[in-house]
Order: sequence, then structure tokens, then C-alpha cells
Amino acid sequence: MKRVILFLVLGFCAVVASGEDKKDDPGKGDLKALQGTWVTTKLVINGTTLVDAKEPPKDGPVSTITYDGHNWVIKFNGEKVAHGTSKLDPTKKPKQIDLTNDSGPDKGKTLQAIYELNGDEYKVCIAAPGKDRPTEFASKEGSGQRFIVSKKQKP
Repeated sequence: MKRVILFLVLGFCAVVASGEDKKDDPGKGDLKALQGTWVTTKLVINGTTLVDAKEPPKDGPVSTITYDGHNWVIKFNGEKVAHGTSKLDPTKKPKQIDLTNDSGPDKGKTLQAIYELNGDEYKVCIAAPGKDRPTEFASKEGSGQRFIVSKKQKP
């Protein structure tokens, strides 16, 4: 009897596990494409352009975001300035990403954003904490939004 119960429990666990493996993760393809380090080529905050270059800078200040799974780390000149987790929803138009900060002044807050991936280019527009998700890739004066364009760093 114990063997039958053990067999049934193991069989149930196998069915549940196989069902979990087959769950559709709508962000899985984009999450895979995001993996690695991205170098900022354009940065506009609250309507003010701070960086605007066609290619990542070869010298001078460099800002990067590195994705490892759902985890991300932002560095400025090699020094970690923020980190957290992300949740993607590519089924929305434009695609949506939620960024939860584990450090810094936005610690514990989830920032609503939109994103676009096009080969080695990553665009993201992030709302100010507590504000509605952006609807376009722009940062106008007074919006508090951050618009960032990054290029994938070659290994």
C-alpha cells in the first residue's frame, strides 16, 4: 500500500512539474534577448538630454545595465549604482516591463516602463515612481520619465 501511495504521489508531482515546465512565459524570448550587458547611448531624464551618441563611448563616463535572468544591475563607470528585478510583458503594445528596485532611493518601488528590442538595440522609457506607465518612447519636461537607448555590449 505504501508503494502505491508513493507511486501516486510521485506520479502527481511529475504531472505538476511537467505542467509547470510547459507554462507559457510570454516574456521568455525577450528575456533571453536581454541577457548580457547594454551600454547607454542615449539618456533623457525629465526632458533633459544627458547622453546622445550613435555608438557607446570609448572613453569618458559609461553607464551600463546588465541582465542575468530577471535580475539587473546598473553601473556607472564600473561602479554599481542600482540593482533589482524585472518582469516583462511583451503581449502589450508597446511592450511592458516592470522594474523593482532593491537599492537606492527607489528601493522597494516598482517602476512601470515600456520597452522595445531591435537586434542589438534596447529602448526603455521608465515612469517616475508612482506615475502611470509611459505610452511613448520620450521624456518630456515635467514628465519625470527616463528614456534610455542602449547598445548590446559585444563579449
